[in-house]
Formats: sequence, structure tokens, C-alpha cells
Amino acid sequence: MVSELQSLLDKIQAEGVNKAEEKAAKIIADAEAKAAEIVAAAEKQAVAIQEKAKEEACATEFRSQQSVKQASRDIILGLEQAIQQTFERALKAEVEGALSAEYLTSLVDKLVANYLADDAEVELVVSPADAEKVAAYVQSKFAAAASQKGGVQVRADKDISAGICVMLEEGRVEHDFTSAAVLEKLSQLLRPALIKLISEK
Repeated sequence: MVSELQSLLDKIQAEGVNKAEEKAAKIIADAEAKAAEIVAAAEKQAVAIQEKAKEEACATEFRSQQSVKQASRDIILGLEQAIQQTFERALKAEVEGALSAEYLTSLVDKLVANYLADDAEVELVVSPADAEKVAAYVQSKFAAAASQKGGVQVRADKDISAGICVMLEEGRVEHDFTSAAVLEKLSQLLRPALIKLISEK
């Protein structure tokens, strides 16, 4: 009886140990599988993070390059504009210096005499600074001819800084030698060459 009881206890113990070992093995297997899943997911996430970081780095580098290129273009355009403005200011000063009152009187000699010969009424429009001198010159030079023919009028225009505009009847502009007109023509001729010179440099 005792031996049978002992045999039963041994059997129960063996079955309990086996079940415990099986359960432990299953727990270990499940844990290992879960760990493998976690490691695989972590590796996958790490790869994704690396790829994203690489893409962002490339995008940042591209944006930086574009920003540098845009900044370079802006600097070049700003420099070109500054050079053109400096050039135009210098050209304007030269043109206005060349269109002095003395030069205007020589123009008046050549232009007015021809129109007076055709009995035309001539109006000379000049800057306020030159009006008095040009009017005095016209009075002394063409007084006799002007009294017999169409006549010559001198008018000051505050919008003219230098030069002269010759107008005939009904306000028709026949010759525009104002600094603005001369500067515009010279700029049209010289600007392309200036731009080409700047671009080459």
C-alpha cells in the first residue's frame, strides 16, 4: 500500500514537473518570439529613420544650395542695378554739363534761322536756369528778323533740367535736345554694352 502510494506520488510529481517544464518552455519560446518581433520592428524602424534622415538631409542640402544660388542671383542683380544707376547718374551729369547755355545758343543759331526763313512761329522751351540767358540771346540775335516774320518765343519749363526743345505752331515738337531726351537715347545705345560688360565680368 505504501509502495503504491509512493508510486502515485512519484507519478503526480513527474507529471507536475513535466507540465511545469512544458509551460516554462512555452513561456520562454513565446518570450523569444516576442523579443524577435521587437528586434525586427526596431531594426525596421531604425532603417526607416535612417532613410528619412537621409532624405531630409538631401532635401536640406538641396534647399541650402537653392538658397545660395538665389542669394547669388539677388546679389548680382543688385550689383547690376547699382552699376547701371551709377552709370546713368554719371551720364546725366555729363549730358547736362554738355548742354550748357553757351551750347544752347549755338543750337539756336542753327535751328531758329531756318524756321524764321519759312515764316514759322518758333517756341524755345528751356530750363528755368537757362531761360533768361537764352531769351537775351534770342532778343539780340533775332529781334529784327523775328519782328518781320513769325517770331521766336522763349519759355521756361521746370520739368527741363537742361537742354532745349524747339516747338513750332500748334505745339508740335520739332527738335528735342533736352537732357532727358538725350539721356534716353544715349542709354538705349549704351545700356546693352554695359549689361554685356557686367555679365562678362
